Amino acid sequence: MLADAGSTPAVSTKQSKQYQLLRKIKPPAKRTVTHSVTLGALFLRVPYTILRGNTYHFNRRLGQNTVRLSLQTTCKRQAFKLAAGLNEVVEIMQIERAKLESIRRAAKTWLKRNLEVAIITEASKPPVDNGDAEAARIEEQQDQDAAAENAKALVRDREHHVAFRWDSEKLSQEFNLGLTDEHLKVLAYHIAQANVVFWQKLQSKELVSFEDIGSPPGIDETNSSRYFSDLVNEYLDSIKRDIKEKSLSEYRTSLKIAQEIIGDPPMTEFTRKTARALMDGLYEYPVNRTKGKKASLGIEEIKAGDWKPISATTVDNHHSRLSSFFNWCVKSEYFKTNFFEGLGPSKKLTKSQRRSFEEDELKKLFSHSTFQKHGTKAWQYWLPILGFATGARIEELAGLRGSDITKRNSSCWYIDIHERSGESERTLKNNASVRRVPVHNYLIELGLCRFAESRGNDLLFHSLTKYSSGKLSHEASKWFGRLKNSLGFGKDLTFHSFRHTMRDMLSNERIPGERIKAILGHDQGDVTFGTYGSIFKAEHLNLDIQKLPIENTLQTVKQRY
Repeated sequence: MLADAGSTPAVSTKQSKQYQLLRKIKPPAKRTVTHSVTLGALFLRVPYTILRGNTYHFNRRLGQNTVRLSLQTTCKRQAFKLAAGLNEVVEIMQIERAKLESIRRAAKTWLKRNLEVAIITEASKPPVDNGDAEAARIEEQQDQDAAAENAKALVRDREHHVAFRWDSEKLSQEFNLGLTDEHLKVLAYHIAQANVVFWQKLQSKELVSFEDIGSPPGIDETNSSRYFSDLVNEYLDSIKRDIKEKSLSEYRTSLKIAQEIIGDPPMTEFTRKTARALMDGLYEYPVNRTKGKKASLGIEEIKAGDWKPISATTVDNHHSRLSSFFNWCVKSEYFKTNFFEGLGPSKKLTKSQRRSFEEDELKKLFSHSTFQKHGTKAWQYWLPILGFATGARIEELAGLRGSDITKRNSSCWYIDIHERSGESERTLKNNASVRRVPVHNYLIELGLCRFAESRGNDLLFHSLTKYSSGKLSHEASKWFGRLKNSLGFGKDLTFHSFRHTMRDMLSNERIPGERIKAILGHDQGDVTFGTYGSIFKAEHLNLDIQKLPIENTLQTVKQRY
């Protein structure tokens, strides 16, 4: 039998022991962040479990809560059996929960329709003579009072399944709810409760104040039986053909985090308040949530120890993706408004604080032992030099092949930055990133072209590998961060600062803006150069690159090749 909120769904005797364990689980307190199955748990062989120490724990989301309890065993086979039994109980509870949501919406429909009839009836009544008005009002009030008491009695005496049997059967048929006799009794009970509300509204003359009734099934069928996860899956499926795999992965991550914070609410219950709660959860979301030991812990467990929240920039990125998701929901007519508009972090918080390198900082960097002796890895030597002398992004440089540094169809050496597929797949930020950047003569003296020719068609830095981020530059980026910290540089200096430095050097040489954009791979932002940016061939840009004081800055760097 399906129960009303707070009561127990029916389970078999065989499942009773496991269910007794589930009954001990308390829902989170109001505004407590809820969490679902963690990424770490997905990779374990025993479904819906996590390991703490050597002991298995059952771990599965149920609505906006997480069912998590110790199986009190270290045996994998025993854990599998216990988890399977508990999982059966949770499946029953999930089905019953979905059915209960349909029943509640049907009862709301009954209430709304009866209120609409009452409004029409009230509006259609003929005028009453002044002499009879007071007597008519008293008589009407007495009838309503009696009806209200009778409505309460139906609930109190549990006669709802008889009084509202016909109503519940009609609603079940109309909305294809497929209710059993036991379910029909539950619907009749909800209708009886709605009937009490109906007469209370008539007594207080609040016939038109029922905005809080909610959306009934059938009136907005796109939302009535859908949950947050349903629209997420539909959205990801709709955009996967139009965006790159890296971007798709980022959207998956943002929407997965959203589900971890707010659970999987019915979309009819998603409001501006829900969006605010989600944003509050993002501001308090732990950094590196899915890495190491954190992957097997809940958010509150992580916060009980030493932790840091994600940055305002990361919050802004998640907010942008969530806002894009809700823009799609609005266009798809699932919602009338985007609840995330105006909820993002202040631009003052997310504004880039990265700056250019000063000349003395560059000389301090390139005087480091990494650039003075043999034995360091090739990418440790070349990536900072290339970043400084080309302004290219670190991922663009990490994915170069030897053959990408060439004089092909040109009178000068250049770095051919382009996308490619296959085993050494490389994707770029945007179309403007595809470009040919001339090689400064001093880099040729340092042996860059000889090194590239020795690598042939293989990756220039073959020891770099992709990590979970999917980027070849992952290890190099971490290494450079440690290097600059050891030199006393602050957070405002990163590898990306080389791009700002290149922009400043080109500007100091009075290079036109459109040529600077062509070198850096920035969108031209106008029709002429935005469409015909390829007119800037390597030979055209080579004169600009050779004007730069690269040699002065790199004079302490020892030749390696």
